[in-house]
Amino acid sequence: MICVGYSKRTPCVGYMKRVGLKEQNDRIRAFAAEQGLKICKFYEDKSDYYMSVTGYDQLRKDGMRRQFDLVIFESLYRFGITVAEARNLLLHTFFLIGVHFIIIEDGIDSRNESEESLEKYLEEKNLEIMGRRSWNTRRQLGHFEGVFGTGNYGYQWDAEKEEFIVDEEAASVIREIFELFLQGMPAGMIREYLTAKDVETPSAHLHRITGVKRYKESTQWDVWAVKRILREERYIGMTERDGYSFPEIISSAEFHEVASRMKSYIVPEKDELLIAIRKKCSFIDPSKKVHIYECRYAHHSVKYVAVVSEARYKVSREELIRQITRRIRMEKRICQNVCKRFETEAPAELLEAIEASYRSQARILFERSVEAQKDNFHNFKRYRKGKLSERHYFRYHDAMLQEIKSIDDEFSELLESLKYRRKQISLENEWIQRFLNVDENALTAEVIREILSSILIREDGTVEVKLNTKGKEVFPKTWTALHGGVYGTKE
Repeated sequence: MICVGYSKRTPCVGYMKRVGLKEQNDRIRAFAAEQGLKICKFYEDKSDYYMSVTGYDQLRKDGMRRQFDLVIFESLYRFGITVAEARNLLLHTFFLIGVHFIIIEDGIDSRNESEESLEKYLEEKNLEIMGRRSWNTRRQLGHFEGVFGTGNYGYQWDAEKEEFIVDEEAASVIREIFELFLQGMPAGMIREYLTAKDVETPSAHLHRITGVKRYKESTQWDVWAVKRILREERYIGMTERDGYSFPEIISSAEFHEVASRMKSYIVPEKDELLIAIRKKCSFIDPSKKVHIYECRYAHHSVKYVAVVSEARYKVSREELIRQITRRIRMEKRICQNVCKRFETEAPAELLEAIEASYRSQARILFERSVEAQKDNFHNFKRYRKGKLSERHYFRYHDAMLQEIKSIDDEFSELLESLKYRRKQISLENEWIQRFLNVDENALTAEVIREILSSILIREDGTVEVKLNTKGKEVFPKTWTALHGGVYGTKE
């Protein structure tokens, strides 16, 4: 049995210490000797960066080529990058082709395990590693005491009990924030109140308590810090998936009352509509200073109208919506006019003209195919008679096959294009479906995002609205012509 070893200096979980490759290799070699095995080769990842998998990739390639029968490594924490990737290689590749593996740390030998038991082990290990990685990145658990990360403001880590306890100093601030909010004070005013009282910010509190500076310190409270505290569900007391528990700071009733009130601060639908419109706006003179027309509400503000002229001409919300509605009404009338044409013989005539064009293109492709194959039989006879070398014959033959493949690909694209054109010259046309179903008097942000292409606001205050008319181009101009007024509209 050909046996190899694999070692990696940097584990997949950051707070675990690095282990030298020589130390790992000696353990693997000693374990193999106890089992009566001899290590023929070591695959090593020496980099300090845990994403480096040069040796791992070579192990995978050699294993799939069956250049060894068994791989031994110290820990799943030091194998590849993720457990999901390790599962794919070990269980779904190596195990299936008869290449076995031994994990020394957990006493796993795939020669003595079933596929189900290995799957269960890898799933449990995945949950364990993901839990450790999550806690490390958010709290650097194990490096120092009393550390809390984003979302854990209000708690400290008790190293002796190995659990989170309430940080009463921070908890009193949290309770005050919830109390002020329930009294009707919005997050912005709470921010100003805390700053005015010189209440310590979460980042400054972390630095003072632990001596660790993980965030940019500031004496000014941020409104998003207040909102994060108001939305943090851990404050009602809960246990995480990985077993860590958080004591209660805020009652469940208070938290859910705050959550229900915060939902009421969602931007109203009419302002979502304006925000969707503003994202489609463009301006004739980008050198002009853009003025934002801001609408203030009790607990939030919405910026929605841009102005470009030196006089700062304002385009009102009502005017914008009126222009968009007018343009949609025009397009809908054109669409209805096209639908009337489907009651005549015009669609059949148009499709016949299109199909005739496609038949002509298909005939050209057929002629090209015949032309590409015309010398093949002659060259084959010369090859059989010895008048043409094998190398030259197959060179001609391969060139012919490539040309035929290219023609076949063009023919397939031609058929797909014809299928698309047939669908477009029908009521299934995306342009027809888009405008027939829209109610121009009940516009929503979703409708605007789908139908509106762009808005150009000129310096004189006039507005040009462009719509998404994809699919309309398949119809002749005579189909989309309307008479009377502008595009048949009378306003």
